[in-house]
Amino acid sequence: MVLDLMTAGLALLIVSFAVYLRDKVSVGLTGVALVQLISMSQALNMLIYFWTSVEISIGAVARIKNFTEEAGGENKPDETTQPPDTRPSAGKIEVRNLTASYDDLESAKALDSIEVTINPGEKVGICGRTGRQVYRLNLKDT
Repeated sequence: MVLDLMTAGLALLIVSFAVYLRDKVSVGLTGVALVQLISMSQALNMLIYFWTSVEISIGAVARIKNFTEEAGGENKPDETTQPPDTRPSAGKIEVRNLTASYDDLESAKALDSIEVTINPGEKVGICGRTGRQVYRLNLKDT
């Protein structure tokens, strides 16, 4: 919005100069200046859009990298109890049709019809920005 206001201000300035110097500046030159101003504004808008997209993506990649590098094992240092022999040594988790929302009354779902299969030895992370209802599931083999 600020860039659009600056573009409008520059366009007003160009038109003001064209009116003030109407005997010295051709109408065609004024038109070319306005078209170039609009083209420059569009190019800057696209640059800002892509720049912010890259920054958001880099932040998401950094969070995923941090998770995959620093996710520790299940056992805490002070735990000495071994699981019983009847416990399965490897397991598989399957989630089907998972739907979740922040509130029972809310019609918009944060997660809708998620299906996930987690094989033994995989690390799972759910990444998303707080309050954005954007979620990505990350699976990494260990």
